[in-house]
Amino acid sequence: MVLSLLYFTLFTGAAALSVLQDPPSLVLREGQTALMFCTLGGPQRNWDSVYFYWKVNSTGIHNSSRVTITSGPRSLSSSLRISPVTARDSGLYECEIWTLQNHFQESRTGNGTRLLVGVTPVIPVITLTMDKEKQLLICEAQRFYPPELNIFWSFSNLENQTQDTLVENADGTYTKRSTVGIADIMREREVTCSLQHISLTAPLNDTLYVSGESGEELIKVKPVN
Repeated sequence: MVLSLLYFTLFTGAAALSVLQDPPSLVLREGQTALMFCTLGGPQRNWDSVYFYWKVNSTGIHNSSRVTITSGPRSLSSSLRISPVTARDSGLYECEIWTLQNHFQESRTGNGTRLLVGVTPVIPVITLTMDKEKQLLICEAQRFYPPELNIFWSFSNLENQTQDTLVENADGTYTKRSTVGIADIMREREVTCSLQHISLTAPLNDTLYVSGESGEELIKVKPVN
């Protein structure tokens, strides 16, 4: 993100530079409005100029369709407004103030405002397939949120270790994939993949019947919910 700069020319200012941020934390739901304030504190002094910088997780913020940065009364403060907030807006928002007087620069950063945006959990979609060429079973949980999700297989002592990967999708949801090599103990039996997630009241399952020969087709079994 491009660093946003607010420039204010002041005729009165402060001496011992301090940065006050309010509130210290915000807990919101998606769609609500986040409003944060940053104030230059301390005894007054004649500053030549003051610069306000806002950043989240050490990355600069600029004005956009959802973000508005403004100056407060007497140009000794700044406000940051985000509306509507999304889950991706969660983070630590810090205000850094630079002052200039007689060619001498000084800077301080506030303690920050911790923003946490909660969302309604998104229920995953489950698919269980086979890669016949590589002799792998692939269980995939698609388009779920939040990212904490567990994938379990019906064989607790699999001969081959499972390989799990988690990927964030463009819309902020997640996809998690678990793969396992087909072992002899799985053949001529049903293999079930189960998902556990905060959006589910019970595990979400999908089942395949693994044939006895590696070249034969798998038989899809009706999912067990």
